[in-house]
Amino acid sequence: MVSCTFHSGDEKKETPGETVQLADSLVESGNFPLTEELFGYFRIIHTTRDEKDEALERTYAALALFYHYKAKSEIPEALQYGNFIYRQAPDGFPDKRRAYFYNDIGFCYAMAGKFDSALLNVKLSIPLLEKLNDSMKLAWSFNALGNIHLLMKNLPEARREYLKALHINRIQNHLSGIALNMLNIASIQEDEKQPDSALLTLGQALPLALSSNAKKAALDIANNMGGLLFRREQYDSAYRYYKLAQSLKLSSG
Repeated sequence: MVSCTFHSGDEKKETPGETVQLADSLVESGNFPLTEELFGYFRIIHTTRDEKDEALERTYAALALFYHYKAKSEIPEALQYGNFIYRQAPDGFPDKRRAYFYNDIGFCYAMAGKFDSALLNVKLSIPLLEKLNDSMKLAWSFNALGNIHLLMKNLPEARREYLKALHINRIQNHLSGIALNMLNIASIQEDEKQPDSALLTLGQALPLALSSNAKKAALDIANNMGGLLFRREQYDSAYRYYKLAQSLKLSSG
């Protein structure tokens, strides 16, 4: 955990550079939620610094508070700070920090049911991630777009984004990513009343999830296969997949 030393009186005071570095290192390491001490520190920085002359300092403090509330799933509070960052224009962030912020505020908008804003933000991350050659996060972004379209019941658009993610993950041989993308594609096939196609897709995804130790994806795949087989009255096969799902759930704690 990154620590922060506070000074008072005639002692050396915190400089804007130190505040920015502290917030940035916390975001990079993912150490959220913040401790009570750090939360109080960033709140003070955010509320007391001059908006014109110390805008970067205030913006990075808001960034730390945004991730604090996001980690606690307190989405309205996270969006309060995320929208402040937007008003300050996140152009002052390095490309990686900006791309990840767009993805993460997009997630928060999706959780708040503001799907158009969610789509806009995740799309903003894509050219930055392409520039950074961050293939894994790029695949994640396309998968996120697919998820948002799926929530909006835009099935063709969801399929298109999932296939983009799948293409990247196949090039990178990212097995757990491939399995997750195929699970999502199968959910579209189920919605489109194509149970045979969904079962085939899931059957291809399951060994990939198991071999890459992606237990959550494997559990969801096994459960979905069990449900599809049960509806086809293939009860013995359905039981085997439900049993596998239960085993995966127990092994995951």
